[in-house]
Amino acid sequence: MLGNTPETSTTNWSSFPLQTREVQFDERWSFVAKKEKNCHDTNPADDRKGDTWDHVAIDAESRLIVSVVPGERTAKNIVAVS
Repeated sequence: MLGNTPETSTTNWSSFPLQTREVQFDERWSFVAKKEKNCHDTNPADDRKGDTWDHVAIDAESRLIVSVVPGERTAKNIVAVS
């Protein structure tokens, strides 16, 4: 038989709404097409390229992602994820 049965399941299920007791915050850096240092303000093709950040709130127990705010690394985005 294909697929997971309850006895062989590799995932944990939690009831919703999640009862979060502890949240971990993290940020991940990445880039789109090329790094910011290689982008040029005078080149319109570079307008949507360069460094980007994901600000993430994760439930410490279940590892469920509670909130994600993509965008620049600004105080506004850091506050928004909480």
